[in-house]
Amino acid sequence: MSDDLLDKTTSIGAELTPTGLSVNAKSRLIAAIDRFGGNLVDLVNVPMERRLSRDRAKIAGEQQLIQAITKAALERLSSDPEFAERAIRNHVGRTFDRQDNKDGVMRHALEDLRRDPAAEEATPELDPAFANKFERHAEDAATEQLREKWGRVLAAEIRKPGTVTPRVMRIVDEIDAETAQAFEELCEWRIEAAVPNVLFGELEWRKVSKLVGAGLLADPGFVGQIRVMAKHGQVWFCAFGDRGFVIPCDFEFATEPFDNRRNVPLRMEGDKPAIPVFVLTDEGLALAGILPDRQGLAFEALLEKLRAAHPRMPVKVLAAAGEDMWRPLFDIPLGS
Repeated sequence: MSDDLLDKTTSIGAELTPTGLSVNAKSRLIAAIDRFGGNLVDLVNVPMERRLSRDRAKIAGEQQLIQAITKAALERLSSDPEFAERAIRNHVGRTFDRQDNKDGVMRHALEDLRRDPAAEEATPELDPAFANKFERHAEDAATEQLREKWGRVLAAEIRKPGTVTPRVMRIVDEIDAETAQAFEELCEWRIEAAVPNVLFGELEWRKVSKLVGAGLLADPGFVGQIRVMAKHGQVWFCAFGDRGFVIPCDFEFATEPFDNRRNVPLRMEGDKPAIPVFVLTDEGLALAGILPDRQGLAFEALLEKLRAAHPRMPVKVLAAAGEDMWRPLFDIPLGS
């Protein structure tokens, strides 16, 4: 076998390969393991060799520098036993603790990717700016709760590069337990960046204040926010990401129990139907991406609320079929 440090290939066994990850997402995962993994490969018993990422001259230079520093350090250690004991205890302890923390974060990231492997192709590399900032957070993840949190952050960035901005990482780092719990509860009913009020119910002023203050929720003000339906031909249309529905324009809303309360599936905004919603900020939407995805269930729940509140209103459900293209899925049955 060659002694050349770069005469190696990076391999990743099936044990570490979440089924369904795209080629570039797998590459980002391998890059993360190379960068953060350390002895993670021993923990999961998967052989992993150093990735081909540095040229030979740079590695040789690094080795010479390390040797010189080591020599000077050894001379100081041999002449001052007390200093040597403190240095070894402090440095080795911190090094092992930090690597254990990063290993724990990586384990949680892998578990999260196995649960939901869907990922964009995008770039095959992790952004170095993200990796540098993230590593510091991972090194300080001393509890299992923190390791799980930062593992989900890493998994989100591997799935969709650019999702986790420095501001998002700052929010994740600084958010308190009460705000985090309120945000998770709200996101159980989100569809894209909107949370229909009728699904979540009233949001306490204190929680609104904390979520707005944390930069996760757009300020709903006194009257709340709405998603106004758009008119297309003979139908009113409302889209939530790749899901949507239409209702006929000639439906007589006046005969239905429409009002302007927040906690209803539809209300009138002038002459247009609208859905009262809470709206996540860009940072809130990015942070929601690290939470379990229940958007399909939330959309179905919204349809059920529509059917219950307006049983005579015909509703056709649509799915995105390309840019500005939609295909019908099914009609909600008409009530009696």
